[in-house]
Amino acid sequence: MSADKRHRLTRNKQKGIDVILKKNKKWKIAALFLGAVLMLQNAFLPKAAMAQENLQPTLEKSARWTDAASYEAEIQLNLKKIKEITSLQPSVGVIAMLDVTDSMQACETEGHVHKVSFHTLDAFENSSQVWEKIKETLPDQETYARMGEAGTENLFLKLPEEIDPQQRCRLVCRYTETGNSYPQDNPRGWRVVYTTEDQSLLPGVRADAPVFSWYHCIRREEGIFPVGEMEILNDRTVWKDTERKTEAFGCQESRMDQLVEGYNRFLETLFENQGAKVCPVAFHGGYYIGGWTESLEEAKAFLTEQKYLEAEAVMPQNPTGTNHEAAVLGALDAINRLEDTQNVFALLFTDGSTTSGYSHQTGSPDTGCLDPHSYGQEEYDASYQTAFAQWAIEDAAILKEKVPVYGVGYGYSMKMDHYSQNTVEQISSGEEYFIDTKEQNLDNIMEIFRAVCSDMILKSVPMKVVDYISEYWLTDVQALPLDWKVEEIPITNQKNEEDIIQKLTIPVTRTMGEDDQETFRIPVTLREAYRNVETPVWYETNQDEPFEKGENGCGAYAVYQPAEQELRIEAETPRLDVYPQKADFTIEKKALQEQVKAGEKAAYEITATNLSQQTLNEIQVEDIFESTGWRAEFGACEGVRLEEEDTKAVIGKLERGESKVLTAYIQIPEEQKSEVLINTAQAKAVNPQNPGEILERKAQARTEITELKTDFEVEKTADKEEAKPGEEIVYTIRIQNTGERTLHSVLAVDQFLNQGVKAAFREQEGIQLSQEKDQAVIPQILSGETVTLEASVVIPENFKNTELINMAIVSTEDQSLKKEAEETVKIQQGTAKTPTPSAKSQTQTPGNYAKGVSDQPKTGDNTRTREWKTALLLAGLGCLTAGFGLLIKKKN
Repeated sequence: MSADKRHRLTRNKQKGIDVILKKNKKWKIAALFLGAVLMLQNAFLPKAAMAQENLQPTLEKSARWTDAASYEAEIQLNLKKIKEITSLQPSVGVIAMLDVTDSMQACETEGHVHKVSFHTLDAFENSSQVWEKIKETLPDQETYARMGEAGTENLFLKLPEEIDPQQRCRLVCRYTETGNSYPQDNPRGWRVVYTTEDQSLLPGVRADAPVFSWYHCIRREEGIFPVGEMEILNDRTVWKDTERKTEAFGCQESRMDQLVEGYNRFLETLFENQGAKVCPVAFHGGYYIGGWTESLEEAKAFLTEQKYLEAEAVMPQNPTGTNHEAAVLGALDAINRLEDTQNVFALLFTDGSTTSGYSHQTGSPDTGCLDPHSYGQEEYDASYQTAFAQWAIEDAAILKEKVPVYGVGYGYSMKMDHYSQNTVEQISSGEEYFIDTKEQNLDNIMEIFRAVCSDMILKSVPMKVVDYISEYWLTDVQALPLDWKVEEIPITNQKNEEDIIQKLTIPVTRTMGEDDQETFRIPVTLREAYRNVETPVWYETNQDEPFEKGENGCGAYAVYQPAEQELRIEAETPRLDVYPQKADFTIEKKALQEQVKAGEKAAYEITATNLSQQTLNEIQVEDIFESTGWRAEFGACEGVRLEEEDTKAVIGKLERGESKVLTAYIQIPEEQKSEVLINTAQAKAVNPQNPGEILERKAQARTEITELKTDFEVEKTADKEEAKPGEEIVYTIRIQNTGERTLHSVLAVDQFLNQGVKAAFREQEGIQLSQEKDQAVIPQILSGETVTLEASVVIPENFKNTELINMAIVSTEDQSLKKEAEETVKIQQGTAKTPTPSAKSQTQTPGNYAKGVSDQPKTGDNTRTREWKTALLLAGLGCLTAGFGLLIKKKN
């Protein structure tokens, strides 16, 4: 219901209530109750609807620099109000079919995988003539054996230059199993090995000649050599290649080592983010099944600690077992142990090197059933390949009807074996369920498990977050959780060039949102092409969809898709600023007051800003008045150290783009004359890119100083108006500082114009008197302060004048200002009247006498009158209120 409609309905109902009230007073209570209900309805219905809308999840996005000097940043996606969604998600079930055949011990050490081609001497068109030339250069068997004992690489001999002009190849006597009865002087026992990056065939080699490859190779100074060991037979010394991880050759990782690492990380991600139950199946001819477990440690130990050897062992149904068939049958066994297959997936992980090799009749590996893919054997029967693979594919069709099946073919031997790749693809559910490591060029085990884990979990959750990282940034994929899906999306960038951006898809899993929100952190690095800027610029962190100029979109959003309904929550794109690489900073300064009076503090604001991508340390700032030599003092500030009695501020660290605001103060002396003062802020910092260079910046500010007004008033009184000779007269001298500055060393002199009469100041605390006590020095008089002095005189007996005139003279320390005040007492011969003090004051003209009288100012206090008025007003209001109350009561 709209707000207007609710308003009209309420208004009509209210009119009805008014009619009821007029017709019948008995309905008053009911009508009032109905009105209250309507008011509550109008007040709370909109709020209830709003509360319902507030249950919708929200997505906020922010970005910050983590290491600006290295152009490293972090994007944060904060998803809120998700607890009701994640709490209803089921856990994931995984059947892990793990290849534990001998080929999984092959070396996968980085730098140990290179392709090296080789062929027999029969590959030459004139092979007999080539052999005769080579035979002349071969050492005898005893010498060849000693060479091999010194190092297996010595078994690789150089070919005559007329056969190999560029010396790209080596000749080795190879262990060949079926041909090991050949003596050393038989050409069928030798192989030509290409040991350089140039793998093109030598001149004279037939175009249709069979050429083979080794992949487990080590780069040496002389070239790239396959890894192997020497073996001494009865009639010759031979070299035998090996794919296995061998410590003697510096091998560090096998396929099994990498499988264990990736599998454990895969399990950790499942249990941590989605909750899981796992049934691991190891296959080696037959299969070993451990049963379903919800324990992470049990699931890990099955492979890591080879607990599968203690598990139940089962063989395939066919007379000659196949590894991949055993794997599929193991998965079907696991499915039959479940009641509910919702959110259950199967995963086949194999290097594909052997599709068969287990005999049910003997219960052990049977090389007669072996389908090798090493291409090292002279003769083997490949007629069983199709049958072996077909058994596994037929069983997989049953498995795929029950659960989705992921297929992963791993290892360098798998990449060169197209046939095995096809088999794994047919076992899988196809499309996104087949991880084509050859086509996608996936070598890193974590990249392979990320492809599986992210796709598997994203298929099991109803909510996900999508973030398109803009063209300016690269994501540190290795630092991302394993269940985040990373895709490369082609775009046309701002330079109108074809480019690639990264799309991240993040599952919102069942263990998230305990506090009703989840924060996803994405580490990114600014691309090299956008780092060198001359002025600060902003770079967006998102590439807004749909990546076309002039169209609106959003590069970060969350999608909730329960029951085929899609709810899309978008977030605004944050930006990060990038500063020039060259170290630089600025200093800005402003006066906080345009005018300052002498005696006051002048305040200044000094702002230091780092304009570079580099962090600046220990920036020293001083503020100096060059004309006077004054040094301003700095106020306390976080991250700033004060030195040299607070006249030097040291900014400990200033990050890229950061500003630090300092406040400096200077106390202007009271005696300062009116003028415009200029002070300069100076800042120095060491260039982090060149420690021998000091970066120095300056900034000035102007302040108008107004000098303080100097003035005071003198007032003098006597304790009597009339006196007679022999009596004492006491004079009071009041000096009031009416100026703006403090008066220092004020001199007061009290003297008579009549000869023979001399007054003396009375001693009092803080006043310095001359020896004859006719002068008093007041150390200081603050602005507005009054100092009172007393001086007395006894009228001489022989005083004949009719008036006694006394003059007080007060002057400043520098005599620039002088004021006088006099007092006259009448002298009578005889009895004097009771004296009444009088007050007289004089104004001044510097250096001259000027007489004048000033009346004492009159002051009044109207507080009591206001109180009476207020009381009367309140009393009147009270009477009016009482009167109205009586009238209403009488009327009722």
